[in-house]
Amino acid sequence: HGPAHRFVREQDVVKRHRLPVPHQLRCTTLLLSVDPFLRCRFNADPGVAYTSAYEIDAPIASAGVGVVTESKFEGFEPGDLVLEPFDAWPWADEVVLDASRVARVPRALPLLLPPSSLLGVVGQVGLTAYCGLHHHCAAPPADGDVLVVSGAAGAVGSAVGQLARRSGAAVVGICGSDAKADALLDLGFSSVVNYRSEALAADLDAALDGREVTHYFDNVGGDLSDLVISRMRAEGTVILCGQIASYDSDAPYPPPLPAATADLVRERRISRERYLVLDHKAHFAAALAEVAALVAGGELRTPETRYEGGAGGAADAFVSMMGGGNLGKALVEGAAPPPAWVRAAEAARSALPPRWRERLCRKYVTAEALAAFVS
Repeated sequence: HGPAHRFVREQDVVKRHRLPVPHQLRCTTLLLSVDPFLRCRFNADPGVAYTSAYEIDAPIASAGVGVVTESKFEGFEPGDLVLEPFDAWPWADEVVLDASRVARVPRALPLLLPPSSLLGVVGQVGLTAYCGLHHHCAAPPADGDVLVVSGAAGAVGSAVGQLARRSGAAVVGICGSDAKADALLDLGFSSVVNYRSEALAADLDAALDGREVTHYFDNVGGDLSDLVISRMRAEGTVILCGQIASYDSDAPYPPPLPAATADLVRERRISRERYLVLDHKAHFAAALAEVAALVAGGELRTPETRYEGGAGGAADAFVSMMGGGNLGKALVEGAAPPPAWVRAAEAARSALPPRWRERLCRKYVTAEALAAFVS
């Protein structure tokens, strides 16, 4: 924690005298994303193939949104909004990026969607939630089913619950505070359980009200998952998305189940295959277009926790997020404000009726238009 603070403060990632070479852009950071999977990048071996370990003396990086201030690359101009959707935007208030690593955000898009949603539910978060429910499951949640989601107050969990409710399933969220529970109920969750409760098992049983769990969207793992799995019906489905309970251990990913839970999974023929959203790339553009339309129309809400202090506050934000300090997507605000045209677009968006925004989004923010954001 301390060394990370010093690193962010002391790294001079972009020297003012260094002008971008022809394939580079100089950008001001507007928003940085802090996500649980970044914890794995601090290990010598991140344990996954889709990202790499952080290098000593190299910038910490994540997804980010920023504004181009200088460009020598055709197709990008000063003032453009650009997105790095995954793990390569350095934690700095000013950066130089390879143009091939970012996507230009169309100037009309902020009229329909908040730019911050591109780092959340209209991005990797939404893809993870949507594809986990609709493409990873042999039988997606439907009317009459019961889905439990752990880490429900996080970015992915809050989206999962809302999407599953749209399918008709009852959704039980598990989170870490009563305030978060109230927020999830406001988002449409059927019931919510606080995992810090001394009567957790009884609270979960009360929330299930005699029903068996058909789907478990597992973002946490550990003892909590053993408890939920023990209440699953035969041939139920575990969507094994994350195991944050084991990120600070040397356990393999995904960590092995205790013998009793493993026996139960086998006896009840519960599906528990590791879920990796990148296995569903063929569905990305269409999934993102659908999620974008729901967000534009206000049918899928996007809770956010924003941390101030520019890139120098990213370390604090990351530690807070890992400790459960966020509701929804955790974002770090850059030191500079959004450009005037973005602020004007956001003001115009708030004046448009939601049904118009959704209609326009379905017409113009198509799968083809979003392809560059998910390539």
